[in-house]
Amino acid sequence: MDGTKVAANAADRASRTLAKLKEEVARILRETAKTDQAEDHQHGPARGDELPAEQASPTGRLARLQQAKALLETDAAERQRRTSSGSPSWPPRPGPGQATPGGHQAPTP
Repeated sequence: MDGTKVAANAADRASRTLAKLKEEVARILRETAKTDQAEDHQHGPARGDELPAEQASPTGRLARLQQAKALLETDAAERQRRTSSGSPSWPPRPGPGQATPGGHQAPTP
C-alpha cells in the first residue's frame, strides 16, 4: 500500500495464536461429528438425495419419460387439430361440469 499508518486498538482476545486456532478447529470437528452421528441415527443410512422409488430404476425412468412424451404428443396433436380446423388457439373456458383439454373437470358452482 502507500505506507500510511493508522492508530487502532486491537483486543487481546481477538488475536489468535496457533494453539487457539487448533483448539477451535478441533472443537468444530467434534461438533460436526456429533451432529453427523445424530443425523445418521435419526435418518438411518439414507443420504437424503435418493430418487423416488418409481424413478430409482432405469425401467421406471423410461416409463415416466414415455408417459411424458405421449402427453406432449397428445397436446401437440390437439393444438394441430384446433389450428387446422380454424378453431381459436386458446379454447374458451369450459362450462361447469365440462372437461378441460387436459381431461380435468371444471368446478361446478
